Amino acid sequence: MSPEPSNSLSWKAMFISVIATFAIGFFSTYIYFSFFYKTTTSKSSQDTKIATPLVPVKTVTKPAIVKIEFPEQLVAGDSVRIHFNTAMSEASTTIAFDIPGSGAWLEPSIYEIQVVKPDPETTYTVTLEKGSVTKDGGSNDQNIVYTLRSASHVAATFTPMPKVPTIKSTINIEFNQEVDPVTAEKSFNITPKTLGTFSWNENQMTFTPKKLSYQTVYKVSVKPGVQAVRGFESATTTSMVFTTDAEVVKLDVPYFYQQHKNSCEAAALRMALAYYNINATDLDIVQKFGYDPKMKDVANNVWDDPQLMFVGDVDGTDRNQGYGVYGQPVLKAAKSFGRNGTYETNITPSFLAKSIRNGHPVVLWGYTTLTEPSYLWNSPQGQVVKAFKGEHARVVVGVRGTIDNPLGFYVSDPLTGDVAKYWSTESLISNAYGVPDVTNQAVVVF
Repeated sequence: MSPEPSNSLSWKAMFISVIATFAIGFFSTYIYFSFFYKTTTSKSSQDTKIATPLVPVKTVTKPAIVKIEFPEQLVAGDSVRIHFNTAMSEASTTIAFDIPGSGAWLEPSIYEIQVVKPDPETTYTVTLEKGSVTKDGGSNDQNIVYTLRSASHVAATFTPMPKVPTIKSTINIEFNQEVDPVTAEKSFNITPKTLGTFSWNENQMTFTPKKLSYQTVYKVSVKPGVQAVRGFESATTTSMVFTTDAEVVKLDVPYFYQQHKNSCEAAALRMALAYYNINATDLDIVQKFGYDPKMKDVANNVWDDPQLMFVGDVDGTDRNQGYGVYGQPVLKAAKSFGRNGTYETNITPSFLAKSIRNGHPVVLWGYTTLTEPSYLWNSPQGQVVKAFKGEHARVVVGVRGTIDNPLGFYVSDPLTGDVAKYWSTESLISNAYGVPDVTNQAVVVF
């Protein structure tokens, strides 16, 4: 056989070495590198090739936490389970935690902390400290830190009430976590004391009062002691104050425009009479007042007395041709149609409210404008009459509020077309006293 060329490699040896390297490295996580050197071959057939031996190089796994299992909010009795990416050397691994409890290895790649008694609403840390070692010798070069949060106290929040709560309003309380219904309902309080029922929708508790009172200030609260299903019981009081709406009472009083320029008082009484199913025209009513249409005696400043009859022409166009009438003739006219009533000059909110709540409409004097000062004339009977341009009568048909504290009234105006228009108590009483001794008059029809 001819000798092989010098400086040649053993390709067969190389192939076998590569295959062996892959196989051994795959199953043992070792990597082998084979080095082949050139060999010289003598002419002697007994010369052989020489190859270098295999040199093993070991790789290791760096420790890492692949998963940490714990409840969203920790309480006593919970566990924190830490999963590593590989088996750890327990003796060479340091896991530090500041949450109250104790830790132990469940298996080489799982460590568990048993939580004993954490403080409420506190952030805790779990740290795999630098230099912790895996079974195959790998280690971490920095701390690996996770944060945990303990459960919070139960907290209650009241759902805002409507802008104007009614006597049928419900009270809704939202809790920040699942709670024990029994302790939540015991912790609820409402003043003045009110009976009612509870219902639940997940973490919302609803109190449905059996009956709230009108125009009443209520204070509701949830006191400490509401137990959490998992967490800490409530430690503070949550409260809310609301006032129920006032009761509205409206009488079904028909509306009529005044039929003549100066017949506002007659039209107001016409509405009040129609409430009792008595029909009449403005002029019918003016006749009942006492009616002798004549102009004012300007030279002597004499005219009729509006407390005795209608003064002037019901269609008079200026203050010397037609004026109007005051309360006494209006009461007389109401009685002439078969009704009764009272005449009042001490106009108070309670007086008006009581009249409406008793079911009686009220003819009320006031004004349309106060652009001119009041003026005087003498009656044929020797009385001094006080009057002013803008004198006007309306009918009060409703009230909002109690007799002791009416918040406003509903008023129909025969001139403007306003039907049961709402007036605040302040504005109506101010209008009624716009011109003392003239406007502060009312006739209750019953």
